[in-house]
Amino acid sequence: MKYLTEKEEKILLSTIREIKGKRADRDYTIIFLGLNTGLRCSEIIGLNVGDVRNREKVFVRPEIAKRAKARIDRKSTRLNSSHIPLSRMPSSA
Repeated sequence: MKYLTEKEEKILLSTIREIKGKRADRDYTIIFLGLNTGLRCSEIIGLNVGDVRNREKVFVRPEIAKRAKARIDRKSTRLNSSHIPLSRMPSSA
């Protein structure tokens, strides 16, 4: 399995950060979560802002979790110290 190097991650995030538009913050947050948590793509897509905003852990609801088992994933230290733009996103995003 091939992984991105730290340099490649930074380039990817900075490229996404340069994109402007209505969904730019959402796109950045999705990629950032994918790189910094153990969540599956299908789980990230199924998250609501409230599952992540102002929380120390990410709650993965049973309806989006693999095998329909709810779980709580710790956000990584990198994620907790970052400034992902959840505060600017509407709750229904």
